[in-house]
Amino acid sequence: MNQMEHRVAVLTRLAEISIVMNSTLQLKALMAFLMDSAAEITDADAASVLLWDANRRELYIAATTTNSEDLDLVGHPVPLDGSIAGAVMRN
Repeated sequence: MNQMEHRVAVLTRLAEISIVMNSTLQLKALMAFLMDSAAEITDADAASVLLWDANRRELYIAATTTNSEDLDLVGHPVPLDGSIAGAVMRN
C-alpha cells in the first residue's frame, strides 16, 4: 500500500469511528471498537486505555483491544513501579 492509499484508509477509518461514536450508547462495545481501531490505524498489535483512580491512587486498565479479551484485563491495576505506564504517570 502506498502512502496515499494508507492515508485514505486511515481517513476512512476515522470517518467510521466518528459515525460509531455518535450512534453507540453501549460504552463497553464502543471502547472495544475504539481500541481495535487505534491498533489498526497505528499498526500495533494491541491498544489499551489506562485511567487513574484517585481514591485508590492507582492506574487501572479501562479498555483493551478485543483480541486480548480472553485475558480479561479490564479493571486490573497497573503498577506504578516497573511499568512504562507507571513511569509516564510519575513524570
